[in-house]
Amino acid sequence: IAVKTSSDKNPVVNIPVFANVEGEVQISPTTVSFGLIDGPLTTPVEGPATVSSPGSSPVKILKVRSDNPSVEAEFSSLEETGKYAIKVRIKKASTGVIRARVKITTDHRDPEQRELTLPVYAIISRADS
Repeated sequence: IAVKTSSDKNPVVNIPVFANVEGEVQISPTTVSFGLIDGPLTTPVEGPATVSSPGSSPVKILKVRSDNPSVEAEFSSLEETGKYAIKVRIKKASTGVIRARVKITTDHRDPEQRELTLPVYAIISRADS
């Protein structure tokens, strides 16, 4: 925001503003970070997330998919209406830096809220490093 003043030294004062607009559908946590993992993985590792739509007309998740072949995701409905558990899994034998986006497709009436993105991050070290 730029505010004009009567000051000769500061005729315009800039005030930074930060806003975070949330939709009706929310993901928690907003990122699944596994951090540093000893590898290569002999078994898959999993991380949880929750999708909720507390509004008057809860949305349904139609599908989840990962853009990285080392990362899988699946969802299940929770007992509480409008809540889903998302299970993110890094596959066995994965190594290196893992970056993925899990796309969550819903039946939300607003096209801009039909697809949500859950970032996934991990660094899998090599045992011989």
